[in-house]
Amino acid sequence: ALPTDQWTPEYLGAHQSKSILSASREELYYSGIGKNLKARHQKAVNAIVNSGCRSIGFVSGWNDLEYLLWVLLNEKTGGHFRMRHVQVENPSNKLTPEFPDSEVCAVLFIDGKVTLGKKQFFDFSGR
Repeated sequence: ALPTDQWTPEYLGAHQSKSILSASREELYYSGIGKNLKARHQKAVNAIVNSGCRSIGFVSGWNDLEYLLWVLLNEKTGGHFRMRHVQVENPSNKLTPEFPDSEVCAVLFIDGKVTLGKKQFFDFSGR
């Protein structure tokens, strides 16, 4: 059995999420599973925007929250950026990319290291 004193209004109020009726769109995007990504996404997007890069590569896993990055980049650049998947490992890798690897000046990815040509890019934590 769970201790009932934990479920007081004071306890619940301090531990529950903000109401979806009063939360901003960005708060909703980064609620739930995305809660731990917000600071990392903002840091990475700010670094890219401040560098002047507008041709961005993205390496995604099977469950990465890519849409959140599109939203942040759109807000920060006024829509003046392009992003495409790089290092694609499925049959779509035979299709012509939206722009060549040589134009990619930044790569967003969650973990590890990416190499495009002679350029190396590192994950959000800077490793």
